[in-house]
Amino acid sequence: MIGSLPTIARSSSEAIGSLADTIAECFEKKEPTLGAQQNQTTQARLDERAVIEQLFTENCQLRDQAEQAHETLDKLTAENNALRARLTEQAPPPPYEE
Repeated sequence: MIGSLPTIARSSSEAIGSLADTIAECFEKKEPTLGAQQNQTTQARLDERAVIEQLFTENCQLRDQAEQAHETLDKLTAENNALRARLTEQAPPPPYEE
């Protein structure tokens, strides 16, 4: 036998309410998991950024050291060339061979 319209409506309303409660419980259970995943993703991105910043800093330091080494090499080359020129001027001519 089919129930009266108010009874069916009340049963449908209760079923919908129960379904809504079940869905809400599922979301409450899922939120901590999603939050933890988001926290892990955020932490991973922060870690990656820290590594990139560290590598950038190290790269800048190495570039500065390379520039200093290049300047030092230029100075030493100039000094070497000057010493060679002085030695060439001061050296006696090679002996004449017959």
